[in-house]
Amino acid sequence: MGFLTWVAAGLIAFGLSRLVKRGRVRAVPVELMLALCPAILAGIVATALDFGGWAVFDVRAGLFALATAFAILGFARRRGHAPQPE
Repeated sequence: MGFLTWVAAGLIAFGLSRLVKRGRVRAVPVELMLALCPAILAGIVATALDFGGWAVFDVRAGLFALATAFAILGFARRRGHAPQPE
C-alpha cells in the first residue's frame, strides 16, 4: 500500500503539472518519469525516516512524495526555460 501511495503521488503531481501550460515539457513520457522517479525515491527516503513503509499506508510519506515530485517538476520546467545568455 505504501508503494502504491508513492506512485499515486507521482501520478497526481504529473496530472496537475500537465494542467499548467507555461514551461511544459513537450515529451509526456519524460515528464511522467520526472514525476514518478522522484516520488518513489522520496517514498524510500520517507520509509528510512520511519514514515510508514513499503506495505504500510502513511499520509506523511504520500505528502513527502507529492512535494518532492512537484519540486522536481517545477525545477525541470524552470530550468528548461531559463533565459539564454547572448
